[in-house]
Amino acid sequence: MLENIAYEYNNNAAFMYYILTFVGILGLVFGSFLNVVALRFLSDESIVLPPSKCPDCKTKLKWYDNIPVLAYILLSGKCRYCKKPISIQYPIVEALTGLMFVLVFLKYGFTLATPMLWLLFCGGIVMCITDFRKQIIFDVISMPLIPIGLVYSFF
Repeated sequence: MLENIAYEYNNNAAFMYYILTFVGILGLVFGSFLNVVALRFLSDESIVLPPSKCPDCKTKLKWYDNIPVLAYILLSGKCRYCKKPISIQYPIVEALTGLMFVLVFLKYGFTLATPMLWLLFCGGIVMCITDFRKQIIFDVISMPLIPIGLVYSFF
């Protein structure tokens, strides 16, 4: 099956655009999750519960208020409920992650290097956010990246 996908990827431009679109959207979704992970680690909250809420008015957000980048644009960078500004960090991290997913995929394609580099990049993003905001880098984020990097270096 992977051989068929690799063949289609290398020999069909339309298929390549579909794959790159999927990879980009996957990166946007991961970027959105990375924001949640970083900010909830800093506030000592679970990354699973409670559901997303406005940082100012604490209103639970609807699913469509969490669509990466698009929701920020459609809401003009403001909370739907209290109209206070939403940090520009959210769409920047989402877009950067989406772009990096696509660039890594373009460089390495369907190889083991791709998901490993995605993981390393995602860990780095979370560490950058927590370091920038509170000068903290959590071991639970940084330590798993060491064996991933070591395994990657062998391949």
